[in-house]
Amino acid sequence: MTDLTEIGSINPRTLVCGFAFDPCGYSMNGLDRDSYSTIHVTPEEGHSYASFECTGRWAGGRAEVLDSLRKAIGVFRPGAVSVSFCMAPNVDENQVRSAVGDALEPLGLCCRSQAAEEFPGAGTVTYQTFTPHRE
Repeated sequence: MTDLTEIGSINPRTLVCGFAFDPCGYSMNGLDRDSYSTIHVTPEEGHSYASFECTGRWAGGRAEVLDSLRKAIGVFRPGAVSVSFCMAPNVDENQVRSAVGDALEPLGLCCRSQAAEEFPGAGTVTYQTFTPHRE
């Protein structure tokens, strides 16, 4: 299923452990050096759900994180996308939000809402929702 769905193309270096559920569904955990990713898919009539989570370093690894995000969206082709980033205190949240928006714009997605929550001493979590451009 990992090959059939092209999930393996999100990060070809990842060592994947995937499992298909009966009658439907898929779950995957992957390791790539010091980062991991996980995918869960629940296809249901009228309300399917897919999630992709990954770890990565923004400093020095920003392009790789954004590339994985774009590839995951390409595999799932969702009608709406929610993106959250957990950041260390020294990362500029506006830079992250802008970079995510710039990465998803060429996919025909536009940011519809965004928020950030600071956790003193721990960092910030940003959250953005994207939907296709309106005509």
